[in-house]
Amino acid sequence: YDLFDAPLTEHGEGQARSLAATASAGAGGGAFPGGVELALTSPLTRAARTCLLALPPCTAAAARRYEVTALLAEHLTDSCDVGRTPGELATEFP
Repeated sequence: YDLFDAPLTEHGEGQARSLAATASAGAGGGAFPGGVELALTSPLTRAARTCLLALPPCTAAAARRYEVTALLAEHLTDSCDVGRTPGELATEFP
């Protein structure tokens, strides 16, 4: 693993996908009645991956808008909290 931007674990991916199923019911009064207007995420890969798995674009669970902001990044206490450059992230999350 790249310890400067650790990936989401398989367990975390499963948890995010479970949320997607709950969020999909939002239009019918589920977890997010009326849907999600804005999904915010930190620029760390595991956070962006969680966001996109939990609120997948082009599905009933999709947010109306997605935004990445460094203001949400974890405080640098471990090497896995450093992150990657915007260009590297754009390649993985077009």
